[in-house]
Amino acid sequence: MEQAFEEKLDRLRSHGALLLESLHGLEKECFRINEDGTISQAPHPKVLGSSLMHPFISTDFSESQLEMIAPPFSSEEKLMEFMKLLHRYIYHHLGEERIWPFSAPCMIDDEIPIAQYGSSNFAYEKELYRKGLHYRYGSTMQALSGVHYNFSFCDELLKLLDPSPKSEAYLHIVRNYLRYGWLTTYLFGATPVYDETYFETKPKNLELLAPHTIGGPYATSLRMSEYGYYSKVQTQVGISFNSFDEYIQELEHAVSTPAKVWKEIQKGNQINDSIIQIEAEHYSRIRPKPPVNQKLRPLDSLKKDGITYLEVRGMDLYPWSIEGTDTQQLVFLHTFLLYCLLKESPPISKKEEKNLTFNQNIVALHGRLPTLSLHFTRKEKTLKAWANQLIDEMRSVAELLDSSLMTREYTDSLSQQQQKIDNPEKTPSARILKELTSQNVSFRDFGLALANKFREEYLQKNLPKPFKEELDKLANKSLEDQKALERYDDFILKGYEDLELSTQALLREAFKRGVEVEALDRKGHFFRLKKGDHVQYVKQATMTSLDSLITYLQMENKDVTKNLLSEKGFSVPKGILCFDPKEALEKYHEVQDQKLVIKPNRMNYGIGIYTVEKQDLAGYEAAIGKAFEYGQEVVIERFLEGEEYRFFVIDHQVVAICKRIPANVIGDGKHSIRELIEIKNHDSKYYKIPKYYLRAGEEEAEYLAHQGLNFEVVPEEGTQVFIRENSNVSTGGDSIDMTDEIHPGYSEIAVQGAQVAEATFCGVDIMIQDIREAPTSDNHGIIELNFNPAIWIHRYPTYGEKRYVERHVLDALGFRG
Repeated sequence: MEQAFEEKLDRLRSHGALLLESLHGLEKECFRINEDGTISQAPHPKVLGSSLMHPFISTDFSESQLEMIAPPFSSEEKLMEFMKLLHRYIYHHLGEERIWPFSAPCMIDDEIPIAQYGSSNFAYEKELYRKGLHYRYGSTMQALSGVHYNFSFCDELLKLLDPSPKSEAYLHIVRNYLRYGWLTTYLFGATPVYDETYFETKPKNLELLAPHTIGGPYATSLRMSEYGYYSKVQTQVGISFNSFDEYIQELEHAVSTPAKVWKEIQKGNQINDSIIQIEAEHYSRIRPKPPVNQKLRPLDSLKKDGITYLEVRGMDLYPWSIEGTDTQQLVFLHTFLLYCLLKESPPISKKEEKNLTFNQNIVALHGRLPTLSLHFTRKEKTLKAWANQLIDEMRSVAELLDSSLMTREYTDSLSQQQQKIDNPEKTPSARILKELTSQNVSFRDFGLALANKFREEYLQKNLPKPFKEELDKLANKSLEDQKALERYDDFILKGYEDLELSTQALLREAFKRGVEVEALDRKGHFFRLKKGDHVQYVKQATMTSLDSLITYLQMENKDVTKNLLSEKGFSVPKGILCFDPKEALEKYHEVQDQKLVIKPNRMNYGIGIYTVEKQDLAGYEAAIGKAFEYGQEVVIERFLEGEEYRFFVIDHQVVAICKRIPANVIGDGKHSIRELIEIKNHDSKYYKIPKYYLRAGEEEAEYLAHQGLNFEVVPEEGTQVFIRENSNVSTGGDSIDMTDEIHPGYSEIAVQGAQVAEATFCGVDIMIQDIREAPTSDNHGIIELNFNPAIWIHRYPTYGEKRYVERHVLDALGFRG
């Protein structure tokens, strides 16, 4: 035994308490199958929650491939107890489906459905990554499942043994695991066979060992061989574990360097054409991991915080345990990882790397062959002799763990593994082959029988009420979290957050249609759209070359618009155009007997619009003063009775209609108006961004005062309190979709009104007394034609159905989907 090994062991003996602080986590992949043993084509059960957001129940490559995730526990026993309860919970929610107990997939007689995660950006990236895996390696390879054991030592223990940074200590373990990890493949490998449907044609060095069953007579884990998780591209490049700096450098190279073979994959079918799309694609039996950080990609998290735990990925599902593993196996892995930390771990040379790859593959394919020899330093050594040597060296490690943790589990586990070395027939791979050949039963039938047995056993076990209630809460919360994320991502376009919402909506759809987008003036929201030879220029989503300058000028001038509409026989409010406050005040006697709307003549977005009651001179004077603050021309017009509706007209067609109501809050009997404003602004279902937040300013305070209210009043539950007079969404108002609710006659009026200005894109605002009645000369009136109408008030209504107006905009521009 090495002197350094013994010295480190002695150091640990006097600090045994540090061994109590290791952490143990687990990830298990497995397929949901039907009663007939085929892969389920049903979506991930909604009752289990969101596969995107649930902390414990997710999916791996396939929609049918469950991934069960156990958080870190302080012992293997606590970890396995959690996994047992998690499986029990899942079985109670699977209906007639079963869980396939093997790493190798069942009979593949249909598509292996790629996992679906919803409509968020995060979901899109996860799905695109899996799509890339499909096109790179095939879905069949991705259907291989396994157990990933997540393990960490406490920082104090690592420092005790080596003053180097902990990242180097973990890489020390990784190198030794790669040297000696073939032992775990021999001891725990449980895929000596595949169902015949795994291969298109049977490989020459595999045999038909049972009905519909192909494998190797001495194989331990085809999953961990060249017939399993294997990438020729990655093998040719390799990623060094010799130092943290080398690991980071070469991992970065792999995720940023194009591979010629991947360039042939069509754009949109993978994240990129790099050697590996993302860090998770790096196939290794053991993988260094950074702390979980949702805001950083793993590589950046590694650079920032280093390696904090290891993911042991080479373990097959143990088919006689529905959890896929057991405490004895985890106890052995714990011992083995500590052994790898204590043993000297020099850098791995290129020559040694080839030898390690050879050893792993030959053990996976022929591990139980009695005469099998492995590459050992500069000579060969039989597997049995080397395995015995490793177990002997690990005994002192197991004894230390037993004494520190006051148990016998660790030495008992070594004894169990020794029996497998002495008698290969006790290995899982040999036991599986014996079951198949002695009964002449196929792998698919054997697996289904086990799956049925486990289902029956687990359904008979009661689920503890507290655990069920907690998992039910997590399932519901995960679904709500997914909805909130989807709302946000549908609302905010990643990388374009600085743009106004209508432009974001248009660009999002343009990207989906494969349209190239170039910012010409980002602050001005001015973009060039291009697909092939077709080019269009767009400003603020709906200002395009399809509308002339004169059209724009007509609609900008509200008085001109009204006159043009009146000439064509449209019902419009009568009014006066004034050029200075004095003139406007002199006109009061002409209009004092009617309710009025006072607004700037050349403003958009509902800015500077005020309503004045009959015989209200003070209100009239105040409104005139404020309106003139926004321009040199003010329109004074009769207030039309009814409610205001925005008709979005594109190319002679109404594509959306909404009703806008003034900024408001709904009382809950607990919070003040000021607090309710803050709550509503940050509730994702209301689609508010800072620019369009409800305000608690002077105008709002004044409007509340007219109602005998102030910001500190606590409204009763269900009471709606309006805090502004004008109904524009841009000033905090709500949008309600009414596209399917309004009499079609008003849409005809809106289209005809837009044609007066020869507008392709037009927002027609109509006051309507009763939306169910057909239009007459006195029950409605067009109050405005708006250039550059906002898409987002229809795309993100506060209430009602979303209207994808941006699709119609792109259609009109010639970029049809």
